[in-house]
Amino acid sequence: MKRGGPLRRVTPLQQKTPMPRSSKQLTRQPLQRKPKAEDERSAASRPIVYARSGGRCECVYEDGRRCFNVATDLHHVLRRRDSDHSPAQLIYLCRVPCHQLAHLDKHRAERLGLWVHFWQAP
Repeated sequence: MKRGGPLRRVTPLQQKTPMPRSSKQLTRQPLQRKPKAEDERSAASRPIVYARSGGRCECVYEDGRRCFNVATDLHHVLRRRDSDHSPAQLIYLCRVPCHQLAHLDKHRAERLGLWVHFWQAP
């Protein structure tokens, strides 16, 4: 099969039937976020974890440096389904790079203490 340039149409496209138009204006309803059960369960622990972190990311890298970014995300060190949402199992992290790291690179997150197995629960 010879491969050349793009295919060319010999005859132009023609509209055979008109598209029906509706007189009614379509409106979109804004999406409303349903509160998760996790939000309610960890709500009591949230101020405790925030006070412990001082509003800063709690990630400590391999060389001993602590991340200096402002904490924005509450992260479960243990999987949520295995967690009791106690302050010992929650940490505050900045979104980029620490919270992304915790979810994208499990091996490194495990070395940094950002993720633990259920049998290692604090």
